[in-house]
Amino acid sequence: MIPTNLLVLLLCYAIGCFVTAWYLVRWRMGADLRVLHSGTTGARNAGRVLGRAAFAGVAVLDGLRGMLALGIAAHFGLRDWWLTFAGTAVLAGHVWPVQLGFQGGKGLAIGTGVILWLLPLRSASEWTPVDLRRVYLAASTSGKGLAAIAGIGIVFHREPAAPAPDRVPRALDLGLYASEDGVPFTLGSNVLGALHTSLHQTDWPAKYQRVQELGTRLSRELCARGLTLADPAATAVITVVLPPLLDVTAVADALERLGWIGASRSRHLHERGWLQLCLLGEIKSADLDGLVDALVSLLPSASCAASAPRAKSR
Repeated sequence: MIPTNLLVLLLCYAIGCFVTAWYLVRWRMGADLRVLHSGTTGARNAGRVLGRAAFAGVAVLDGLRGMLALGIAAHFGLRDWWLTFAGTAVLAGHVWPVQLGFQGGKGLAIGTGVILWLLPLRSASEWTPVDLRRVYLAASTSGKGLAAIAGIGIVFHREPAAPAPDRVPRALDLGLYASEDGVPFTLGSNVLGALHTSLHQTDWPAKYQRVQELGTRLSRELCARGLTLADPAATAVITVVLPPLLDVTAVADALERLGWIGASRSRHLHERGWLQLCLLGEIKSADLDGLVDALVSLLPSASCAASAPRAKSR
């Protein structure tokens, strides 16, 4: 007889397999989302096909699926590490759904739902009361997100934590932190000095505005020359979809010899024929002069039409 805990994990995996984006596109268009645009079956690809409302709706439903799976697991008595296993199971079902040939989404939205259920402090404001009496482990910091500075890190644990130097690295050893009368580690003054200089000498609103302006300019110039972009609305990182059968790494290497560096070597980019141009550094408008001409000169042809999905290696 299969233990109850394992049956609950299988149920969580089944919940994850109900890939919202794939079924929505199938219902609305009769199409297979796995062969459209990026080929993933997540909220973002659904948004590319059906629009922003579909992206938002799928993201919310995926997050709720993650929370639903954890709620069911808790209802059947799973605790501690078993809840972590339940979260892993529902995430695995979304990323590797058996009925879709193990080709699913990236799991960002459903993973967020799992995290919000497991670590309630991460989603709570400083004025929201949180009941941790039945929570095994919870963590929070004073600031998260893009451009946020993490200050105080807080970890709540139900059982006493003892140092375990032979099991985990010192920097991750909660028992070591708990046993020290103060902060067990400090940062070098040179590192803190560099951080201080970066924070106080950079005009962040102006920098973000400059990145947006440069990204908009580059996207328009690329599209005007007949190149296809994976996400035309992106500004900080521009993803160029190269023509099929073209070696994206070879193009990136040739572009680097001309003075511009693009990202292409990850498996994710190479399989899709994507070349990424990042504008987050100290880049001036003059630095982009000639970039589009150089890239176009390396391509045998270009097309403004939506790119056909590439066959993925398995």
